[in-house]
Amino acid sequence: VFDDAKEHGAAVLAVPMKATVKESADGHFVLQTIDRSRLWEIHTPQVMKPALLKQGFIKVEKEGLEVTDDVSIVEQLPAPVKITV
Repeated sequence: VFDDAKEHGAAVLAVPMKATVKESADGHFVLQTIDRSRLWEIHTPQVMKPALLKQGFIKVEKEGLEVTDDVSIVEQLPAPVKITV
């Protein structure tokens, strides 16, 4: 993951999603099953160039964006994040 981050600017350790994921509009009834063929479960480490993370924090704060982890901050730039399996 460190080599991928060095080459691409940001990278995450990930595995293909195995769990079945359901969507619900109201939290009481299933709306649909989400196709997991494009979903990845993200693990640590999440590695990125410090300058990318700093730029991301500035944008997130300025625009009041919601993020869930360090890589989601970089995604807001937008900047590529390499998936490392």
